Amino acid sequence: MCRVLGANRAGFYAWLHKPLSDRAIGDQRLLTLIRDSHAGSGRVYGARRVFADLREAGERCGKNRVTRIMHDYKIKAQRGYKAPRAVHGCPSILAPNTPNREFTVDALLMAVWRRKPTQKVVVHSDQGSQYGSDDWRRFCSANNLEPSMSRRGNCWDNAVAESFFSSLKKERIRKRVYKTRELAKADIFDYIEAFYNRTRRHSHLGDVSPEAFERASA
Repeated sequence: MCRVLGANRAGFYAWLHKPLSDRAIGDQRLLTLIRDSHAGSGRVYGARRVFADLREAGERCGKNRVTRIMHDYKIKAQRGYKAPRAVHGCPSILAPNTPNREFTVDALLMAVWRRKPTQKVVVHSDQGSQYGSDDWRRFCSANNLEPSMSRRGNCWDNAVAESFFSSLKKERIRKRVYKTRELAKADIFDYIEAFYNRTRRHSHLGDVSPEAFERASA
């Protein structure tokens, strides 16, 4: 057969004992790590963030190689986002459809409890009576917070929050149907506390999580 096909006989026998090249074997090993990173992100990581995970784990592969393997095995990311801040106050994320003062102050209370601000902190908010209420202003004054309400049609103060909610919808709750409010709340809490704040790589922060960025900046 080797004579008919013009193949090198020694090479044929070497292939019988080792059908995959060293690079192909390396690709298979990287594929396992890539799948682990991709699955660990809830399947929202693209090649750039998967590559960052592998480099952090000590792998010396190149980004183009990771991109190629992901393309060959059809490992794709859901639509990403850009939002460089940690999120706090999630117990009230499933508040009633009509926001009220109780849920608004409750969410801010958790953020204060978590962050314990020692200097004046500006709190940006959307327009709404709950953000102009006496309860809200008294709470802000008592906890070293400075309320800031955007004027109508000005979305810039709220851009980070809007980006976060867009990411939450795309990366976690889109196409999901929760049987109960408690199941929805638990899943969203997991997304915020276990993934978004602690693990999710943010491009604006040099591909590290908000918590890792804050620790490095402390």
